[in-house]
Amino acid sequence: MLPKEVVPFIKGLLSYGHWVEVVTNLTLTDRINELLDVKDKSILKHLLVKGSLHWKELKNKNLVDVYFENMCKVIASGASSYPFLVICKAYMPYLDEIRQVCLEKIHALPQCSPCIVYDGKDDIGRGGIYTTEPVCDEKFVKKIDDLFQSDIFKVCIKMLEVGPKKVFCYAGVYGFGVDMRSGYMVKCHNVPANRNFFENIKSDVSLLPVGCDRGISSCALQYNFVAQGFIPEVDDTKYYGEILKKEGCIQPEFLHAVSVKYHENKGVFTK
Repeated sequence: MLPKEVVPFIKGLLSYGHWVEVVTNLTLTDRINELLDVKDKSILKHLLVKGSLHWKELKNKNLVDVYFENMCKVIASGASSYPFLVICKAYMPYLDEIRQVCLEKIHALPQCSPCIVYDGKDDIGRGGIYTTEPVCDEKFVKKIDDLFQSDIFKVCIKMLEVGPKKVFCYAGVYGFGVDMRSGYMVKCHNVPANRNFFENIKSDVSLLPVGCDRGISSCALQYNFVAQGFIPEVDDTKYYGEILKKEGCIQPEFLHAVSVKYHENKGVFTK
């Protein structure tokens, strides 16, 4: 939320009826206040603020209270918000503390994901090469599940086991990404579309799917795509709204809006 254009851009999307999920560390109080300052408060039901929980950094900068105060402010406004923790090795000694603080501050446990690491940028393009830190062995998975009961974590672990090159992904057909600075398009976070969104902004967007060609380890972190049916072969995943559900944190309207499997509406390709 650092660029000054971000908040009015989000408000513009909301005013047109879009559903918006924002990822931020929730420490920029002035920007949070600006974001929630709207005449039509009903549009805030369309807003989800995902609060990246950088625990050691928040503690070192004495910003833990600021983080949770802003989260409570977002929820009180009629929007949705929840803490999200990437469980890296450095956070392992603090997991009980994090759990306790979340329960005290918002009466809900954080969602979480494993930390996937690479030796270098080139590794991202090599299908299936990854490590997690800590290693996602049975003992680690059980520990995290017992502490946080995070459905997002469960989807990530499942996708680590699936192996993305073995299934067909419809990213590019069901959804895509745009770099708002340049117009550069991607089919998903790491697969370029070789197209600029701004060059012909009124044309229909028609991209080829990712398919099986570019399975990479970070697919395990695309829990939102998986839960919304971008990989029909992994269809036993709960709806995104069911995965996100945290009592008192997420508005029912938002949960309902994102409880969709795209392949059910758009159909799948023939073999």
